[in-house]
Amino acid sequence: MAYHIEHLTDINGPQALYNALIDFMTSTLGWEVKKTGTTGGSYGRDYTILYSSGESEQEDIYVGFSWYYRTNIRCGIQVNAYTGFDSAYGFSSLGSLNTEKSHGVYRWLPTVLLQDTNYDHVWFCGDKDSCFGVVRCVTIYPHFCVGLLRRYWSRYFDPYPLYAFGTFSGGYNYPYDYDWNDSSRFRGISSYRHGDYCRDYLWYNQDTWHSDFGYYPVDPGTGDTMRHEHPERKKKIFTANMFIHAMELPNNEKAIAPFMIADETGIRGEIKWVYKLSRAVGLDPEDEVTINSASYKVFPGTVDLNLSRWFAIRLA
Repeated sequence: MAYHIEHLTDINGPQALYNALIDFMTSTLGWEVKKTGTTGGSYGRDYTILYSSGESEQEDIYVGFSWYYRTNIRCGIQVNAYTGFDSAYGFSSLGSLNTEKSHGVYRWLPTVLLQDTNYDHVWFCGDKDSCFGVVRCVTIYPHFCVGLLRRYWSRYFDPYPLYAFGTFSGGYNYPYDYDWNDSSRFRGISSYRHGDYCRDYLWYNQDTWHSDFGYYPVDPGTGDTMRHEHPERKKKIFTANMFIHAMELPNNEKAIAPFMIADETGIRGEIKWVYKLSRAVGLDPEDEVTINSASYKVFPGTVDLNLSRWFAIRLA
């Protein structure tokens, strides 16, 4: 199934956002529901694990979404990705990320921190490889992306180039410990400089289910402690042009460059459908721009709307 984008309005709160996202993934993009359940505890809520064979029909892509709620300024969506599926395991324990838990809300997982309010505008886009979403929440634009990279290596050498990104991470704390007013932890996909380490905002698979996303404290099958790898030493975000954030082109034209993910072995692939934008002089959030005859919607990647930290998603 080809690329799709959907613009939704008046989504009321994180549960409605979660439901709309699952509907987009299944009804529009064609992903298959593998398992549903609840993360349990006082703050955790529903989760859904989805499967796709990819645009090539040769992949095995598993991603997960859940939502949580503590107060109207301590709630959000969490994303996960997996290199395999076992029906005995749930959202947090499919052999993927660090999933220490309390009350059903997980440390480290990439998160979209939200307020419990009406989201005037929401955009979802993607295909059978990956999905990207951005939410207008009050005055900023939390977003996520998850799925399969556009790989640069063959499937033989890189069978699982999966990733999950969110604009917030709880780190050693649980996400419900932080509220909407703690803007210092907001990091948009476009807020990183060329080659910045992404710490726990971005999780990226190294090779197989058993080495996984770089930080793996306990084997969920045996309970044995496995190797620890510091995520901030593993993953970087690059752009095709390291100076694009500073470019101011003649006639107020704009340029874009893909986001690429690298580790110690090299650049592994690029994130689909979202791009780093050149300096956003003369633009407002949600403006549409035309670049090389294609249309894009643009958004700031920082709380202060820094003109050098904007991103664009393709409209068609």
